[in-house]
Parts: sequence; structure tokens; C-alpha cells
Amino acid sequence: MLAFRWVFPVIGAVILLYGIVLLNKPIGNVWENFEASSDDEDADEIVSNMDGR
Repeated sequence: MLAFRWVFPVIGAVILLYGIVLLNKPIGNVWENFEASSDDEDADEIVSNMDGR
């Protein structure tokens, strides 16, 4: 019965530590997937309209 008393706090501590590890993990370059290709006809127009006008 004493073991069941510590199950949820231990699980919570493990999840918390795992979250801290994930937060400290470096993030790769995610913008590689969003680059406009040279065959995109609207790429120049999209880039020129990025000033918000």
C-alpha cells in the first residue's frame, strides 16, 4: 500500500524531468521546408508583398 502512495508523485517527477530535457534540446532549422522553390511562379510576388501593404 505504501508503494501506491508514491506512484503518482514519481510519475509526475519523471514527466517533469523529461519535459525539462526536451526544453533544453536544440531545435533544428525548421525553415528549410518553407523555402520557396525557383519554379514557384508566385514566389517573387509573395516576397514583394511581405511589407504588409
